[in-house]
Amino acid sequence: MAGSLTAKYIDGIRRRIAAGEPVKEWHADNSNGLFLRARSSGRLTFEIRARPWPNLAIGPAEMGLAAARQIAAETVVSRAKGVDPAAEKKAAREAAKAPKAAAVAPDDSFDAIVGRYIERHAKPNLRTWRDMERALQKDCVPLWKGVPIRQISRPMIGEALDRIVDRGAPRQASTTRLFLSGLFAWAVGRGYADDNPVEKVPVPSKAVARDRVLSDPELALIWRAADAAGYPFGQIVKLLMLTGQRKAEISDGRWSEIDMAAGLWSLPPARVKNKRAHTFPLPAPALAILEGLPRIEVGQGKDRTLSDLIFTTTGETSVSGFTRAFTNLNKAIAAQNGGKPLPHWTLHDLRRTAATRMGDLGVLPHVIEAVLNHISGHKAGVAGTYNRAAYEQEKREALDILARHILTITGESPPSNVVSLPKRRAK
Repeated sequence: MAGSLTAKYIDGIRRRIAAGEPVKEWHADNSNGLFLRARSSGRLTFEIRARPWPNLAIGPAEMGLAAARQIAAETVVSRAKGVDPAAEKKAAREAAKAPKAAAVAPDDSFDAIVGRYIERHAKPNLRTWRDMERALQKDCVPLWKGVPIRQISRPMIGEALDRIVDRGAPRQASTTRLFLSGLFAWAVGRGYADDNPVEKVPVPSKAVARDRVLSDPELALIWRAADAAGYPFGQIVKLLMLTGQRKAEISDGRWSEIDMAAGLWSLPPARVKNKRAHTFPLPAPALAILEGLPRIEVGQGKDRTLSDLIFTTTGETSVSGFTRAFTNLNKAIAAQNGGKPLPHWTLHDLRRTAATRMGDLGVLPHVIEAVLNHISGHKAGVAGTYNRAAYEQEKREALDILARHILTITGESPPSNVVSLPKRRAK
């Protein structure tokens, strides 16, 4: 018989409990004795009730209906063979209380494996490890904390990805699937898991070209909201707008990379996506932002010195927490815009918008590519190697005109040393 419980029904129970409305304790699914139990504390759990067997608790409602129904079906099969899963769980609890042997097996819970994977594999080998850690900790660990990694099934993964899609982030769901697949592949190799359940889970959404270019009024709203955001996120957003560089290239910046007198920021290959050293000029407004930043001291006693990190609150690591900061930025934007938020946008859209706006203002394509450190027809091969230095003046002029444009649309007075380029027509 088809189950009567639905995700919508369960969400309705949550809302009623939150509102203080009375709800009954047991809600039948009509599927292999599966019930949803609503406790007065607000906690929702799945349990199996089938006489003459004792009740069997499966797990929290967050595990998802598909996973709960799969366990209920497996329980029916086990009981038909005379095996009582409840008795097995009780025996496992008793065994856990017994004195442990000298050799203790490593914790195989999902959250423990995630931590081990990030430290032993992702950090040393992957530039995206921060994004990976953030995604797994936000969308997966809360669902499967304490669950042995071998028990994570395809339905559980599918429902976790559906949650991300349902909140309006299909691209993030696809990215999280990739992160999970890498995690499970590593876990199989280390013997923590027997297979990779992610491989047969469909991709939540097809990758689509990113083409969001922000309008001038939108840029002005973001600039003013960045003022309200304060250090360090507000300054990072403004520097992204003024330079067109990638988020990590700015947020993970070092003071040793910057020549304030020459107005240049030089990125080493290790900090650049294409592994090619990149130097870009700093327009006057960007220099003013950097000059106003606080410096954090590190070390003790005679060894105490200023941290080389530009954006840090500890002096030891670059700032994090971009997801929450971006949410707060959007709230500030909506507050300035009569309660109306901007259509979906990302910080990377600032880079694309900078390139588009420079083109609108007469900057030639090869100069824009030099500013962004793109490698294409204009800069590929031997010619690109010899042309990089020749573009330094053009890059400075391009970013100066972009800075003048941004300050104009935001109502701020541009410094006198910001120049404009003549409008050029494409041949």
